[in-house]
Amino acid sequence: IPGHCCVPRALFWARKGVANEKFKADAIKLIEDLERVEKQRCANCERDTECLPRKLKQCAQCKATWYCGRECQLKHWEDGHKTDCIKKK
Repeated sequence: IPGHCCVPRALFWARKGVANEKFKADAIKLIEDLERVEKQRCANCERDTECLPRKLKQCAQCKATWYCGRECQLKHWEDGHKTDCIKKK
């Protein structure tokens, strides 16, 4: 489904898991892996960072998706990111 993604929710709960000593190491590893993969392409147009002249910009609210520009961010929001976006706490 365009615009929808489980990554914001997965990162939200992984960040919560960092506070628990039992899950801390696994949570940190999961966060690093998800962020490394997600930072490699725009969440909307899926262009690779190697094809872009500048770094991707992160969603200011969930910090779980990255965009090549404002246009892609707005399109992705309208297509469904607003239902997946969870404020990073």
